[in-house]
Amino acid sequence: MPSSSLEVLEHQITELSAHIHAANYRLLCMIAEYDRREGWRHWGIRSCAHWLSWKCGIGPVAARDKVRVARSLESLPHISEAFRIGQVSYSKPEQSAARTARHRRRGHQDLGSAGTDVPETRGNPRATGPP
Repeated sequence: MPSSSLEVLEHQITELSAHIHAANYRLLCMIAEYDRREGWRHWGIRSCAHWLSWKCGIGPVAARDKVRVARSLESLPHISEAFRIGQVSYSKPEQSAARTARHRRRGHQDLGSAGTDVPETRGNPRATGPP
């Protein structure tokens, strides 16, 4: 394939990728709004992720991830804007949302153990430290 043809193809690939990223951003904004408005409730569905799985054919885990990322976009203004204009892919806000979720879980775990001086040892012989 001649070099100029490769350059054209590269440009087409990167341009289409940017459009896909921007479309994914738009989709996630719609999902966030649908979830905020609880549009899924009138179907008798238990969550927005369940509705996405049912109506859009998205696997349950991927649907939960999409809802989590959709909800997080408002709290990620710089990443959100880059995603909106196609500069970053879904991976960037997804990683940030996952990191935030891990941080929140750790915070809840810390709260659950606050004020206790006794280590949890049931089922975990290493919890008390080395012998």
